[in-house]
Amino acid sequence: MTPALAVRVKEEAAREGVSIRKLFERMWDAYQESKKTQNAS
Repeated sequence: MTPALAVRVKEEAAREGVSIRKLFERMWDAYQESKKTQNAS
């Protein structure tokens, strides 16, 4: 991860009031759901 991307991730987590870990968990869940949707099509 580039330093610039790390800053953006930290800023987004702070904006949402969650930990970086929680933000990545949400991102992973969304990714898994998008894979299910793509496979169902």
